[in-house]
Amino acid sequence: MHILLINTNPVVSRLFYDISKDDDISIDEIDSMDNLKDECSYDIVFVDEESYREEQKEFLFGLDTLLKVFFSYKSDEMIEFDRTLSKPFLPSQIIDIISDVKEQNRSSAILDIDELEKIKDLLEMDEVVEEINSNSEEKEIEEQILINEAIEIAMINLTKKQKKKLLKGKEIEIKIKLKGKR
Repeated sequence: MHILLINTNPVVSRLFYDISKDDDISIDEIDSMDNLKDECSYDIVFVDEESYREEQKEFLFGLDTLLKVFFSYKSDEMIEFDRTLSKPFLPSQIIDIISDVKEQNRSSAILDIDELEKIKDLLEMDEVVEEINSNSEEKEIEEQILINEAIEIAMINLTKKQKKKLLKGKEIEIKIKLKGKR
C-alpha cells in the first residue's frame, strides 16, 4: 500500500512513521504539493489543513487514488476529499481507514497476466481430464454391451437340459469368450 501524506505537523508525522512500520505500507511525506514526485501512484492521500492550498484543488481532484482524507479542526466536508477527519484524531482512526482500503483492495483485486495464464491452463487441463473420463466411460459402455451380447448368445446356445435346470433355479455353468481390443 502506497500512501501520500501532505503534512507539516510533527505529531502527525510521528504517528504515520509508527504506522509505516508495517511491511506492506510505504509512506511518502511532503510538506507541500510543490515537493510531490511526478508520476507517483498512491492508494491513499492524507492532507493536513495546514499544508493545503487552494491551488491544489485541481491537482487533488484529478489524482487517481482509492481514498483522499483531509485532517481539519473544522468538521466541514471538502468536495475534493472522500473523508474528513476532525482534529485531534486517534491513531486507530488512521489504522481503520488504511485497513478499510486494504480490504477493499483485496476484494477487488484484478488478476495479473501470469495468474490468468495459470487459470487458463488449469481450465484446459480440466477439459482434457473430462475428455479422458468421457473416453473411459465410452469404453466401459462398449465393454458392457459386448458382455451383454455374449451372455445373450450363451443363453441361446444352452442345451434343453441346461435351460430346464436354469428355470428351476439351479446353478449351471457357461463359458463366455470375449473378443475385443486389449
